[in-house]
Amino acid sequence: MATAVITTSSLTGPRKAAIALLSLDEELASQVLSKMSLGDVKRLCEAVEDLGDVGGELIQLVLNDLERGLSDPLAMARASGPAYLRKLAERRGARDAQLDDYRWWLEELRVGLFAQELKTPQPVSVKRLEKIWAQTFT
Repeated sequence: MATAVITTSSLTGPRKAAIALLSLDEELASQVLSKMSLGDVKRLCEAVEDLGDVGGELIQLVLNDLERGLSDPLAMARASGPAYLRKLAERRGARDAQLDDYRWWLEELRVGLFAQELKTPQPVSVKRLEKIWAQTFT
């Protein structure tokens, strides 16, 4: 009976990220998650739920791919091919007005939480920001 060759090429990006994240300790994983957008965290959670059993060999392959990507920034571009480069070229220097607006909402939330005496021009809360994010970016 032939054994199946394990590769990372059949895994989606979110599944690779889920495997990498699950290999981190709790504190570091929390720091990584705190830097991610709500939509990305949601996709990552879905990927974790869809993973099933993951063997140590596959985990090691994913971590090796990640290490290669970190040590050779062009490795990801070469692996993804022209589609990745086109995406980067399209985004180069482009500002996303909706993302800028959302960033200002976050600043207002910070003021509301940590400098309440300054007041905000309109009410803002985490729940309101989650609703805006869901309507705008998902």
